[in-house]
Amino acid sequence: MNRDSLTRIMVAASIMGVVSKPAWGQLRWGRREVRIEARPVDESASAVFEFVNEGKTPITISRVTTSCGCITTKLDQQRYEPGEHGRIEASFEFGRYTGAQLKTIRVFSDDPVQPEMHLTMRVMVPKVLEIEPFSVFWRREESPAPKTIHITTVIGDPVDITSVDAGDGPFEVELKKLEPGRVYELIVTPRQTGIMTRARFTLHTNYPASSPRQFTAYASTLGARTTRN
Repeated sequence: MNRDSLTRIMVAASIMGVVSKPAWGQLRWGRREVRIEARPVDESASAVFEFVNEGKTPITISRVTTSCGCITTKLDQQRYEPGEHGRIEASFEFGRYTGAQLKTIRVFSDDPVQPEMHLTMRVMVPKVLEIEPFSVFWRREESPAPKTIHITTVIGDPVDITSVDAGDGPFEVELKKLEPGRVYELIVTPRQTGIMTRARFTLHTNYPASSPRQFTAYASTLGARTTRN
């Protein structure tokens, strides 16, 4: 191989290296995604995202936003000198969420190369109660006959629904304990169906004993049909 050919190969390799090099900013993150398998007793999941300023100038993180109000974050400070380490703590409160959940955290800074970074939490939240249907509704002019929401415990431990909070809304509810700790029925009856209404029912449980969880179900009426002159 002559010298010119060798030079061309070295130049090409150099160009390929530049093109394939990821566009890292000054903030080098230890990880940008976490995967968590929650337990049935868990009410939340937490993660820590650590980083270091590998540049030669200070970096200021101006704000941190999330894709859901169920996520809270804590940044240890805003300004990071060259070589300084930092961390963002994130907590995901499950609430009514179950199954595979993907939550995003967006970090905004004055990094000239990468001013916005996306961090993700992939959390598998196990079901504790199967609520079917999740919501009942009545169509316009439908008779206000009661409808049933079936509730079943889907974990090994028994889950006792201790009470149902329906508020002072337009629905009457009755909880039937067919098999305490395992099988329930929530009987929902609208007081009327001539108007548009919506209500949320909070199911209070005794599980887990250390911090009992709450679950939700919904009901609505679509109201009377309006006419135009």
